[in-house]
Amino acid sequence: MRQPKEKSRYFTFLLYEDSAPKNYLELLESLNIPMAISPWHDLDIKTEKLTPEEQKLRDQGQVIYKKKHRHAIYIAANPVTSDAVRRRLQRLFADYTNKPVVSSVQIIKTTVADTYAYLTHESKEAIRQKKHIYDSKDIVLLSNFDLVRYQVLDVEMKEDILNKILDVVYVNELENIIELRQYFAVCDDIEAMFGVSDIRQLNKIIRENTGIIRLYLDGNYQNHQKRIDNGDR
Repeated sequence: MRQPKEKSRYFTFLLYEDSAPKNYLELLESLNIPMAISPWHDLDIKTEKLTPEEQKLRDQGQVIYKKKHRHAIYIAANPVTSDAVRRRLQRLFADYTNKPVVSSVQIIKTTVADTYAYLTHESKEAIRQKKHIYDSKDIVLLSNFDLVRYQVLDVEMKEDILNKILDVVYVNELENIIELRQYFAVCDDIEAMFGVSDIRQLNKIIRENTGIIRLYLDGNYQNHQKRIDNGDR
């Protein structure tokens, strides 16, 4: 029996300059699908599948670059197969060119955040491979693409962030949620301290763990009241 094809909401694909119509961004926007499009990758070094001529030039010491292309992240509204995404993109460009505009439509196997970092070669793997880093200012976001919305924290990451929040409450003797929010507001670097890039992610973890956070806040309040009763403010 044939196995059902894997479905997902999160995909990536390549788009090549030499086959894309001039209005490709407008066409992609018309799908009303959140997407993030990388800068043009024009300094990616080609090391595999060299033509005989390219191999000859490489042997002579020349650097061979890949075809100019862009990487894209595609966020489907509902789980679909990569074939479904490929067909939809092919239909989109069919009236404008008979060339294959997109290729390598694949389900994202890591995280959207890691794939987003790869758009400019700032992911850990790309940095390890010493790939050319592109300017993040040249990333194009379509249809309200919001990276934070697609970041999924695993159980271990959530536990680590919660422990850091509890440490903040304990060390700073915070007594209520307003004081905690004020702490976040003046924090110089949320990402460096808590490992998340947006206050909304912290708020979500707080909502999921209000019980234990309240215990810490109440504990600080009770300790403060005891010091007042003992004449020590």
